[in-house]
Amino acid sequence: MVEDHLDRLRRDHEADPDDPSKRHRFVQALKRCKTLPHYALIGNIHGNLEALQAVFRDLTKRDIPDVLCMGNIFGYGPNPAECLDLINDRCSVALTGAIESTFIYNSRTSISQDSVRLAWTRAQLHIGLEAKVQRRFDFFNRLQRKVEINGYCFVHGLPYSPIHGKIDSMPHWATSYSGIRRVFESFGKCLFVGHPANPLAKTEEGRSYSSDDLTGRFRYSDSDKKYILGIGSVWNRTNDPACYAEILGNQLFWHFVSYDNAATMAKLEAIPELAQDNHVVDHSELFDE
Repeated sequence: MVEDHLDRLRRDHEADPDDPSKRHRFVQALKRCKTLPHYALIGNIHGNLEALQAVFRDLTKRDIPDVLCMGNIFGYGPNPAECLDLINDRCSVALTGAIESTFIYNSRTSISQDSVRLAWTRAQLHIGLEAKVQRRFDFFNRLQRKVEINGYCFVHGLPYSPIHGKIDSMPHWATSYSGIRRVFESFGKCLFVGHPANPLAKTEEGRSYSSDDLTGRFRYSDSDKKYILGIGSVWNRTNDPACYAEILGNQLFWHFVSYDNAATMAKLEAIPELAQDNHVVDHSELFDE
């Protein structure tokens, strides 16, 4: 009886996802029965505090109970410590991204090759009371490389290359059947990846959908089909809205949130270590191994 009622509310919401009353009824039902997932996925924050705060305000307004961070918390923006503190406070799960791997494993990324930016970022993480600084570095110890929940796999890169895997730039995606199979055989029902700069969806049949093809949501069926979904970026390009994803039942919604971009840019221009060549975040360089 409860399952039938929930399924009816789910179908009502799927038929008209922009209706706030239908969304509210479905969300409240999810809270009561806890049989379907409901959480937000955020990533590629890169130290942009204004964008991150706007995202948290938006997901709070949407009554999303849990938040998973998919990596790349800092690295380019002017507020690495503040963003890390906020993620530490608000996210139930956090994954290691390419940038965090520089601090944990000394792996080679674009920030590790920029000694000035790296030194500045490290210094920012040491600012504050001793307990706060210690809490930041304790946070690194609880980062996970991969998380699996009820057939859903969450990873920054790929299941077999959690930090530096690149689903959005695999040259053999459309031409190599074995390459496609390797990816899809590495997870259960759905793979959610944090590293792509923009929203994307890929199917087992080899179909690919970019942010231009998607209309803000993607429904993955209850069948045995598998899907790969990219969550987008809190900070993609400096003139774009912040983006995050919401898992609601068996749908993924991408939400785009405006923020005070001018405030972020003013901070960047005031920090010599960050100001040069930082007007556009180039995600392609973040994943060099």
